[in-house]
Amino acid sequence: MISEVSPQTSSLFVDPATKISFVANDDKGALLDGISVTLNGVLHTASSGLTIEGPDNARKVSLGGLQANRSYHAEIKVLDAEGESDTRYLFFDTFDKDSFVVEIEDYNKME
Repeated sequence: MISEVSPQTSSLFVDPATKISFVANDDKGALLDGISVTLNGVLHTASSGLTIEGPDNARKVSLGGLQANRSYHAEIKVLDAEGESDTRYLFFDTFDKDSFVVEIEDYNKME
């Protein structure tokens, strides 16, 4: 049911102006209130930020508002008129590729 997902999962250095987008396809039609994106724990629906266009059987969905220099986890869910659902998970970041980042750990830390 969910296709044409963008950005692709595990994408690095995504432009913050990019919108999360996908198409919800179904022969019975995807319900408007059955389409959601949970982005870093915040639920977005048709009434709270998602842009949903197109006919019931091929809805084009998008969500903007990404911020620079962040790591993102998105859960896309679509529910059709018969109660069937599909879910996709995305992991991506909007870090600036010109930024210098060092990951460190305190491996000797005693707790």
